[in-house]
Amino acid sequence: MTNTDLPIADYDWVHLVKGNLLHHPKLTPEQHQECEESGGIYNEPVTLDCGIEVTTIMIPGMFTRMGAQRCPACCAATGLPPGKGSPKNDDECRKVLGL
Repeated sequence: MTNTDLPIADYDWVHLVKGNLLHHPKLTPEQHQECEESGGIYNEPVTLDCGIEVTTIMIPGMFTRMGAQRCPACCAATGLPPGKGSPKNDDECRKVLGL
């Protein structure tokens, strides 16, 4: 997979209706496509890499993508360093993702 093939939820991560962390969802390619086609919202049950099961996820807005903390458990599961902001906004994460 090249960096241009990454679905948006893999480098922006997602935000939940409640909570203030960014999470990485376990989505199939079809689910990724549905999320992107619906404007960044996915309203079906999904499991996050940290093990939490939720019914709604959304691609966060600009300020959340820049300032929210990444879920430490999702970071560990994906091999990305813990920190602040969407992986695409973090230089260390960008290197890991090949961006």
